[in-house]
Amino acid sequence: MSDAFTEATSRRAVLARLTGLTGGAFALPTVASVASSLLASCGGRDGDDALVVYTSLDEVVAREELALFAGTTGSNCGVAARYDTEAMKTTGLANLLRAERDAPRADVFWSSEQFQMSALASEGVLARLPDALLANWPKPWQDTNGRWIALNARARVLCFDSRKVDALGAPQLWSAFAAVEYPAGIVIADPRFGSTRGHFAAMRQVYEHAEPGLFARMLAGLKRSHTRLLPGGNAAVVDAVLRGEAQFGFTDTDDVITAMQAGKPIGFTLPRHFNEGIAGGGTMLIPSTLGIIEGTARRACAEQCVEFLSSPVAEVRSAQSSLHTLPLGYGVRYGPAWRENDPLRFDLAAAVANADAAAAEVHDALAGHA
Repeated sequence: MSDAFTEATSRRAVLARLTGLTGGAFALPTVASVASSLLASCGGRDGDDALVVYTSLDEVVAREELALFAGTTGSNCGVAARYDTEAMKTTGLANLLRAERDAPRADVFWSSEQFQMSALASEGVLARLPDALLANWPKPWQDTNGRWIALNARARVLCFDSRKVDALGAPQLWSAFAAVEYPAGIVIADPRFGSTRGHFAAMRQVYEHAEPGLFARMLAGLKRSHTRLLPGGNAAVVDAVLRGEAQFGFTDTDDVITAMQAGKPIGFTLPRHFNEGIAGGGTMLIPSTLGIIEGTARRACAEQCVEFLSSPVAEVRSAQSSLHTLPLGYGVRYGPAWRENDPLRFDLAAAVANADAAAAEVHDALAGHA
């Protein structure tokens, strides 16, 4: 993907504003705490010959996909996987990859977002992907230097209790929180991790470019609305809204749609960052990303794994899974029950460079309500 998210594929041009479906301070994680997580076998050969995949995707979904890969390739490519926690998500594994850079243990990084992957690429942690794969992947959804590809996108959404809030009455712009106070409260996951971190980094970048001071005004508005930061990730945001602890929650499509399909009275909208008519002003997409670790001794298996996970069949499985993702590769016609035809365009490299500052600014402004 280019380091500016400046395009959306033409086959995404279907507008959807899905409003319903059926059916204090936190301790920073350490590299050691991530390293102690389970390295689980997914089939095939174990031990030193097994391909090692670090992934921050939902463990159930990732485990099933990697088992399918191991079963397809048989004894040639056994797989062992290291998973991350809901609260830490990609941040913990990215730091582990940095710590292991001189003696890498992982061969493939399968991330649940694009920000840490872009940072790792710029730091030289990732190798270039096969030219044949890059040639057959949409340019807007790959690194300009060919070190990673983006696929299986989720979206940032605003959730609410559908018994109490009508979708048409919910904020239609993220920036609405700068001007309107919501006394019933708002909940957000810890902004130092995961898609919440990336969303605020992108938001800060585009808002400060368009209207200096808007991001700070939004944080001030969120504080007036008694916004609380939750340590449990985006799923905890949905749960808090359902318990009546807040009127609105900032979350992702997968968490809210899973609750909807379980029969929970939750609804959501896809607020824009800028008004209708301003191209590239929609909500933010969060694709998963795939990269091969520089220096891997299992390059052939790593390439096979990336090709398998990015295949059209795998993207369809992801769309049908609990992740409810939007396929980004060529030729995939199946999609989830939501669409964003005009996703947010932002400078990914600039957002990554300022992510720490954005996370600290949000945390400092709102942590007192945790």
